[in-house]
Amino acid sequence: MAAAHRRSVTEETIHLIEVALEAEEKAPSAPGTSYWATRKLIPEFEAALNAGAFSGGTDSTQIISEERDARQTSRTPTQTLNQSPASGNASPPDLAPSGET
Repeated sequence: MAAAHRRSVTEETIHLIEVALEAEEKAPSAPGTSYWATRKLIPEFEAALNAGAFSGGTDSTQIISEERDARQTSRTPTQTLNQSPASGNASPPDLAPSGET
């Protein structure tokens, strides 16, 4: 594209940035409503949403935090981060390609 306009790649890049900035300035600064406020819902999902199917319950971040805490408390003090509780093997796997020593 730069060759078609007889500009260097740097000049073409600067031109394209200027065009993008001008278009951004012309765009309205604050849209009236967001996409999420006006989106069309699938009828089944909307019915479930209105029935309260997705409200209440435990927040997912709380569930993840509880699971992480349970894993940390189940480790013994001698286990390190490199050891898995099932194997007890602290050495890293051999990463050398097969056939080489």
